[in-house]
Amino acid sequence: MKRAVLLSSIVGSLLLGAGACSNDTDGSPVPSPGGATSTSVDEPDSSSEPSTGQTSSGSGDGSLASLQPCDLLTDADQAEVGVSGSGTEKELAGSRYCDWRVREETASASYTLSVQIWEDLGLADVQGTGKQTTKVGSHEAVQALRTGGSACSISLGVGAKSRVDVVLTGADGAALCAPAATAAALVEPKLP
Repeated sequence: MKRAVLLSSIVGSLLLGAGACSNDTDGSPVPSPGGATSTSVDEPDSSSEPSTGQTSSGSGDGSLASLQPCDLLTDADQAEVGVSGSGTEKELAGSRYCDWRVREETASASYTLSVQIWEDLGLADVQGTGKQTTKVGSHEAVQALRTGGSACSISLGVGAKSRVDVVLTGADGAALCAPAATAAALVEPKLP
């Protein structure tokens, strides 16, 4: 009888303790703007923007919620940039994105083209090296190298806290900046 009472007490404590821990978030605490603490979770896809601990609530100034990343390059646009096959839409690290493969004569010259919608990150949040401000159509933009130099990104500002990135990832990111600029120019007119 004592064992049954003891076992019941242990099981009850474990259940209450498990319920109390159900709101844990994986990651490590990092400061966010305004001094509050948020959580940053490392994501396995190194071609996408690292999480800043912000959630995707659509609070950016631009209205990107209705846009679908795979729709931002039409069939004609895809032919112009050399895309083979249809795009694959995914979500990761607070962005919605679409990937296409551009096949060149050699595997080392081939690359991935990604259009990423960031509803809660603006141009001030762009990460990378060699950042250069520019303008694509009517949108302010930032060009940067990412993922150790293997990707060139052109981030198109849509609002203070929203943007669309065109990211080309391959063997040499710097060599991909010209085709990234071409793809960004095709995406830009479709943005608010």
